[in-house]
Amino acid sequence: MRKRHEQFGKATYDLDALKKLIKEGKYDITRICRKEFTRLDYSSSEVIRIIKNLKKSQIHKTMPAIKAPDLMQDVYHTMVGDDSLYIKLQEGSCGNKCIIIQFKLG
Repeated sequence: MRKRHEQFGKATYDLDALKKLIKEGKYDITRICRKEFTRLDYSSSEVIRIIKNLKKSQIHKTMPAIKAPDLMQDVYHTMVGDDSLYIKLQEGSCGNKCIIIQFKLG
């Protein structure tokens, strides 16, 4: 198996498809992600709204998942007010949901 490496400026997953899954309620938010955005005083509905407003041009990199290196995760950077945010998204292994991995200052 060929090892995958980080690629900057390129997404693995179609952002519009991930947004569609979120719109349909087909998403999970990791426990760590919830802790991160709660510390920043964001609600889960605000996080969803911010992700729905991401643009493809805001992709920073794609990288292998730490716990499942055969899966990739897309990292986006965006500004919300004075907050520079680092948002990591992944498509579920069956392609049936969006997993919101991280939401932190970046």
